[in-house]
Amino acid sequence: MTIDGYCHCGKTKYRPLQDVVSTLDAVGVGRAVLVQHMGEYDNSYIGKALAENPSRFAGVALLNPTGDWSAALKTLAASAGWKGVRVDQPMLLGATAMCRAVLERGLELLVYIDEDGVSGVQEQIADLATSNPKRRIVISHYGIADRVESFNGFGLACGLSSISNVRIVLSGLSQFSKEPFDPFIEPTHELIECFGTERLMWGSNFPVCGDRGGYAAALDFIQSGKLGLSDKALNDILSKTADETWFA
Repeated sequence: MTIDGYCHCGKTKYRPLQDVVSTLDAVGVGRAVLVQHMGEYDNSYIGKALAENPSRFAGVALLNPTGDWSAALKTLAASAGWKGVRVDQPMLLGATAMCRAVLERGLELLVYIDEDGVSGVQEQIADLATSNPKRRIVISHYGIADRVESFNGFGLACGLSSISNVRIVLSGLSQFSKEPFDPFIEPTHELIECFGTERLMWGSNFPVCGDRGGYAAALDFIQSGKLGLSDKALNDILSKTADETWFA
């Protein structure tokens, strides 16, 4: 079963759940991780989706680092379907207690890399990961900063590859390249060499990737054969890693 390890939905930004479901069905994706978008601390919309579709969706919430995040975290940890919390670089640098508490509550951390790239928070990620070896630190969008200009000098997260509980999501293709995403062949191979396919997972970044055609193109980049992946590698990236991280 193919699993989308990074997908958005919402009622005020991006697309409603029914659009996510119809897109997954059209492309043949069985499960997805619903990731809260930045700036939205009301996680109830995704929470409802998780409650109604417990076998198909896992959720990654967002906490307000300047609000009562402790109470919100307690609620999340006690609710079925919530498997992680999304943090960005300012949170890693300025809300360390919150990041640690997420891991201590048994949830995973999904890290969104900002302009400074992985190098700006590599020390913080390494410390959190080594201090909480039973939990995972999952880095989205190849670990590349969220700017088109940054792709030419991509700074991948390979400096963290020796830490076994760090994972990478192969997502965000359309933010840095155009279909058929050939410039991503080299960084994908580099991440495979550093992390092994057992710690990599695919994510669509829907609906940022576009409509169904854009979604299918993001998936096709992995499974088309252009990367020369073995059946085992494809199963790891398209199913096993995400299943073990978010659904086990």
